[in-house]
Amino acid sequence: MKKGSLLLSKEAGRMPPLWKGGEDNIQQSTIVTVQETIQQISQLKREKRWKEADRLKTILLQNYSIQIFSRKDGTVGWAALEESDKPPTRTITWSLLDKSDESSSSISSCTDVPLIIATVNLPHYRSRLAETLDCLPSPQKGDGTRFHPIHCIDMLRLVDCPTIGVNRIVFEGWRQILLPTIMSMFERTSSSDRGSIVFVAEDDVRLCSHSPGKIREVCTNVFRDNPELQILSLGYRYATKKPSRRQRRRAKRVSGVLSDDFKSNSVEMSCDSGKSTGCKSTLLNHLKSGGGIHGATFLAIRYPNGVTALLDAMEKIAFGKRSHFDQLLFHSTLHDIEIALSVPPLAGWAEVEETLTSVGSGYRREGGGRLGYCPFYDLDDGIHWIRRKISSK
Repeated sequence: MKKGSLLLSKEAGRMPPLWKGGEDNIQQSTIVTVQETIQQISQLKREKRWKEADRLKTILLQNYSIQIFSRKDGTVGWAALEESDKPPTRTITWSLLDKSDESSSSISSCTDVPLIIATVNLPHYRSRLAETLDCLPSPQKGDGTRFHPIHCIDMLRLVDCPTIGVNRIVFEGWRQILLPTIMSMFERTSSSDRGSIVFVAEDDVRLCSHSPGKIREVCTNVFRDNPELQILSLGYRYATKKPSRRQRRRAKRVSGVLSDDFKSNSVEMSCDSGKSTGCKSTLLNHLKSGGGIHGATFLAIRYPNGVTALLDAMEKIAFGKRSHFDQLLFHSTLHDIEIALSVPPLAGWAEVEETLTSVGSGYRREGGGRLGYCPFYDLDDGIHWIRRKISSK
């Protein structure tokens, strides 16, 4: 492994930086290309454009077998790796899980299902929380089960932590407050039961027509049949990609008229039509193509393994790479926690007037906030699961 360092010039317009060591077996043209790329990486880091800098580092590693690292003195270190030294490339793979055997389930007869609601101590969050508590199913309906006890945990307030920023505030709330609180609560109340499930919801969650007991039964079955799974997303929605120009032309030739639904979001409309089979294939294709998803509205986390794995992963991520909580869960390769999404979703959310960040196209509420969403599906086909897993090449 050849090592070296890049001395960055502090004056604008200077010649390309000076290489020290490591260039013996590297062609001059490659050195120039790598120099320019490292300069771009350094500039992007100064501008706190971390994702773009990481993308260039990945290109250097894959195309030139050169690994980049930063030093505290302001220099950028590099190492020319042998093929055997190159770290494996981590990619996210999405796949369908085998259906759980619901006939052999042995679910506790307890009618109480503990629930944790993440909220914020601000007036509009308090009113949102009050409406949610009123909407939770009562034991008089359905199978007699209820969410109890309900613990409402106050997360970080942006007004108190402006330096954290909008995109990191939920991430830091989970890392600093929510997960440590869950661990201390369950240590006191469930020390004898090491196979518990922690249900965590946002303060605007809205359940579909499923009782707390049914949700617990479904999650228990899939956790039992898939011991590697640690987190289940039970409430989500996503903005499908608009058809390309070629797809629009093809659809126009076939149908003769291009409908407004297809122009805007035809795939998503078909996914909301009530059949879980179509939604399953649509969601899987969307995720495989790199599409985003809002999926932290209602989570089931295995305790203690899932809680500790998530907290450990969040602690290990450098501050500059901490991003939106949904981005971490579903699209980051910085952790290898296995997650599954229920198809169809079992929960949605209420319309809210204020949100921390803007949301995907189709979910914005005029004047701010976001529109409500409570899916309804025909469950004759049962509940399917799409798993997120990290693979290394």
